[in-house]
Amino acid sequence: MKSRRREQLSSPTSSSETTNFSNMDTLSNGNHHDKLSYFQKEKALVTRCNLPDLTANLSDEILSLILSLLPMKDAARTCILSRRWRNLWKHQNSISFDVDEILGKHPHISRCASSVFFEEEPSTSQQFDEFVSLVDQYFENKSGCNIGALSIHIRSRGHYHHLDRWLNLANGMNIDKLKLDFRGYDSHYPYELDVGGNILSLKHFILNNCGLKTLPGFIGFHSLISLAFEDVVVSNNFINYCPLLEHLTLINCRGLYELNISSLLNNLKYVKVIRSASTLEMHAKNINHFECSGFMEAYLYPDVDENDEFDTYNDIGFPRAKYGLRNCIFTPDPKFGGFKSLKQLVLFDVTFTPILLRHLLSNCFSVEELTFGDCSFLLSYPSILEINGLVHLQSAKVLNCSGINEVIVKATNVKQFVLFSGENTHKVSRLNFQLLDDDGNDFSTAAGKPSLLKHLHLRGGKFALNITNFTALETVLLEDMYLTDEDVGNLLTSCLFLKRLDLITCRGFFTLNIMGPFLQLKILNVRHCKQLVEIGICASNLMEFRYLGQLICFSLREVPKLLTVEIKIEEDVCDISSNHFLSMLSKDIPQLHTLYFHVEDEHVPEALPIFLDLKHLVLIFSNKSHTLSWATLFLLASPFLEKFQVQLPGHLNDSAKTKVPKEWVHHHLKEVELFQFGVYKKEIKFATNLLHNAKSLELMKIDPRVSNSSRVPFDWVQSGREKTIRLLRKETRPGIKLEVE
Repeated sequence: MKSRRREQLSSPTSSSETTNFSNMDTLSNGNHHDKLSYFQKEKALVTRCNLPDLTANLSDEILSLILSLLPMKDAARTCILSRRWRNLWKHQNSISFDVDEILGKHPHISRCASSVFFEEEPSTSQQFDEFVSLVDQYFENKSGCNIGALSIHIRSRGHYHHLDRWLNLANGMNIDKLKLDFRGYDSHYPYELDVGGNILSLKHFILNNCGLKTLPGFIGFHSLISLAFEDVVVSNNFINYCPLLEHLTLINCRGLYELNISSLLNNLKYVKVIRSASTLEMHAKNINHFECSGFMEAYLYPDVDENDEFDTYNDIGFPRAKYGLRNCIFTPDPKFGGFKSLKQLVLFDVTFTPILLRHLLSNCFSVEELTFGDCSFLLSYPSILEINGLVHLQSAKVLNCSGINEVIVKATNVKQFVLFSGENTHKVSRLNFQLLDDDGNDFSTAAGKPSLLKHLHLRGGKFALNITNFTALETVLLEDMYLTDEDVGNLLTSCLFLKRLDLITCRGFFTLNIMGPFLQLKILNVRHCKQLVEIGICASNLMEFRYLGQLICFSLREVPKLLTVEIKIEEDVCDISSNHFLSMLSKDIPQLHTLYFHVEDEHVPEALPIFLDLKHLVLIFSNKSHTLSWATLFLLASPFLEKFQVQLPGHLNDSAKTKVPKEWVHHHLKEVELFQFGVYKKEIKFATNLLHNAKSLELMKIDPRVSNSSRVPFDWVQSGREKTIRLLRKETRPGIKLEVE
């Protein structure tokens, strides 16, 4: 394999996320005394405790296998343990050199407070020199040997000549799996990889954010089994030069304007093409999963005769501003008789004419899972999407598609049906639908067959399904639907096997009574149903109940298995109302194990009812909340609590007065997680109190993000994280692990 650097690209801005991670040989020779002294102390501690060396009798092969399960940075650190361990990490057959993992995203501060090194942050160039030295050591040690899998993630354009050298070395080592990852740049495609000849050994090839060019001598990847490219510029269609290919994934790739997947690829089973081709022609006959989605420049419909019915739809005012896949041809060679092995078909942003839709359904007759997402159907009035002829169909999903007024599914074996109505002006706002058997008969008629439908998910429209025909339902999720009290009653009385019911932003019904000795319902989730005024529950099998909405009347009786509850009252209520509601939970659900409670106001009661069995508490403060007194009161009311998670308000008012007892102790709390931590004085004080007063505490996690978010605030990276560790580390008792994101 030969490679070269892409020229005429500006150098990236030096990242502040660097670390002083010296190569392991330098470390073991005595430099960086602070770090060495830390490891020496750990080793001395083991010696003083007279602990036996349990690895002494294990072979080098077994130890290398164990090291292969560790991150590269941790595996390399074992070189200081003894002379025997010095080079063991270099013998791994599968290895990953990830610059973020080895150097660290926040390198000048360790992730664990017990091993923080506050030291001068070295230059970016020095950091990558140490990374290069580590990789060089590995290749030097593996000279003349084979490598099973090699993964390299690098973010420095100035060191690509090293990557050229590594790839040339690896080319003679019969690599089985190669992954090159260049994500982390402000610009795309910072590196271009040239391939020529036949890469005989490579079976798995993964590329991220780079260019790929095939040289004149390239004759294919004749051993390649799986190929996954994301954000890759490809010079030509080389897919058909991989005769053994089984798994193909192309995401956000460029250069493949006409992607023709040949019928000669007999082993191809999985195809996923996302925004990577203008024209896609599929002829491979044995695929069992096909997924495509496109946002290209314009629409180009299938080739048809001049007198074909396509002319009827030329003047339809379809919004050209919405981009989609230009052309999909699903017709295989006639001798193959269709895609017999295709089981999963997922299509997003595809425009269908009647001809294309007919070809699709007639050639994919073995499909078990079918999904149309954000597709456009150019159908004549009355614009009915009819899915038929798929006798093996088990899952049908129609998600926010335009150009249709009704969906008819004729499939006896359907077990899952999902229908989302469009929500913008280019899509029908309300869809009708029918679920029939293979012959087009209603399941309620004498000629009809019993329905096997188990999972129903509807969004938008009026609930018009005759639920008595679908008694096998196990899960029902209704969003933005119009329901009557009669609809809800029929659903609960007819579907005796129903295990989960979700009602989200539904309207039209006023009472919800979950009652019945034979009801199998285990999970009930009710959110934002504004017309609902009363919920009555008497269900012996119910295990989880979640309610988010306005203050209503509740009745909970005979719920012996109910262990998890989430409550959010979305209006200002006084502390008396909140306390009354919590008293009801404490009285009616004494066995409550997990509670999610949303704090919506500043009113803090003097005390809370006791929850003796509560083991896991999640407190979520809204933006209107300014005090953490609720958290302390809940700790006092839950004496046997073991896990405590708090999503902090985000803009805590340091001047707000809190009603916190001066002295309190908790003897069972073991784990604490604080989300959306902003380094406010009140937050630091609250965390410090937990560290002091939770006598059994083992772990505290500090995270600046909201619990369901992955974005780290910039000011946290710059100063917040270091400040948090500095303030809390000195308050942390021995035995408590402090993890700061």
